[in-house]
Amino acid sequence: MVATSAYKAIFIACVAGVLCYASQENTQHLSVAVHAQQHQKMPLTLVIIEKTPREDLRSMASYMAKALEFTGQFKVDIRYTQQPLTKKELDLLWASGIAQVAYVCEAEDELSIEWRIYDTSSGQQVEGKKYHKQGNVMRGWAYAVADGIWQAVTGQEGFFSTKIVFCKNSTMPGSKKSRSQLVIADYDGSHQEVLSDTPTLKVSPRWNKDIKQPLVFYSEHTNTNVRMVAVGMNKNSKVASNFDGLNMLPTFSQDGKSVIYCASRGDGVCQLYYYRSGVFKRLTHNEGNNISPTLAKDGSVLYFCSDFESNMPQIYRYTLHNALVEKITAGGYCVSPVYSSNKRQVAYGKLINGIMQIIIYDERSGVHKQLTHDKAQKSDINWSACGNYIMCSVEDNKNSRIALFNVATGTPQFLTAAYESVKYPAWSSSYSCLPVIA
Repeated sequence: MVATSAYKAIFIACVAGVLCYASQENTQHLSVAVHAQQHQKMPLTLVIIEKTPREDLRSMASYMAKALEFTGQFKVDIRYTQQPLTKKELDLLWASGIAQVAYVCEAEDELSIEWRIYDTSSGQQVEGKKYHKQGNVMRGWAYAVADGIWQAVTGQEGFFSTKIVFCKNSTMPGSKKSRSQLVIADYDGSHQEVLSDTPTLKVSPRWNKDIKQPLVFYSEHTNTNVRMVAVGMNKNSKVASNFDGLNMLPTFSQDGKSVIYCASRGDGVCQLYYYRSGVFKRLTHNEGNNISPTLAKDGSVLYFCSDFESNMPQIYRYTLHNALVEKITAGGYCVSPVYSSNKRQVAYGKLINGIMQIIIYDERSGVHKQLTHDKAQKSDINWSACGNYIMCSVEDNKNSRIALFNVATGTPQFLTAAYESVKYPAWSSSYSCLPVIA
């Protein structure tokens, strides 16, 4: 469960109000234009060592290959053998342009999975580790091993052991009315499972930072307010804040002991509230709407969106120890900041020529760089745990779907089907044990 203090923070705040930062521009038909160079995929041979054919190992291998190929950087060939490849076989792979081989086998006790990376030119081991199976989800084991192989080969953290959550409008059987569902899925949008199916409009889910017992905090519309609800993987939910007005968008510190969220007190504007170790306080005291808080890695700095200085929302940095507020954007319509601890960068949306585009701000250099240049309206921006991808929802005149953008190339991928209507995606931390819906 999330730290008790995080729950307490949300319960303490009795808040009210209305928030609206929706763009008044007409949404455009979805048309994603890629301006990145095409890179040749790296061939990688995945060798599964098995004494006898094993369907479970072969299924694991399929999930590993799928994960590695999802990044667009690998072309994976799977081989099944009883013994490691000979030096002659490695030489043949090297001659065919395959520089590395990944061996995967189950330990004799069947409680662990061992993997090793070998250089085909020298026949020497580059790296190898043992993964102790955690949980009962086989594809979770595959994702964990794929994360290890990915990091060994590329030097970058993997993201396959993450989960995403989003809100989905579904037509119920025997009814023409749509219903708002809270759905979780694997990193690639597969294995969708309904987490909450109550007859309320759900928006803006957020994950806590507990990698052992995840919770999703989301806001739902009632007849009198927009309240915040927390739901666990067992589908048990608890109202976290149920007072007049708006209660939403929590951000948690890395240790899970601090929480900041936005709420209002009936005066028509939204403020930010903070709680940690028995200390509860209001952070903002202006006349504007202050929303979308996102904490930096060490919890000392907060980024948020506000319109308190002008009619256009801007992105601000708030230093917690001295309450210093600094604007980091200079004009335009800027919303939805989200911080990447790995990259030390802030991604946010900016309205450019009527289209909401993704901008990346580097807090060390102070440089703002535009990532997307297409004609799709984008919202609800999220970073992957590794910092190599940005996820968001993109909209046409009828539906909304989830897209993933490679930060290095700008290349997009879609995680949900065009016929689905999904919004408000949120990306979790990486899990040592893949969460299971009860």
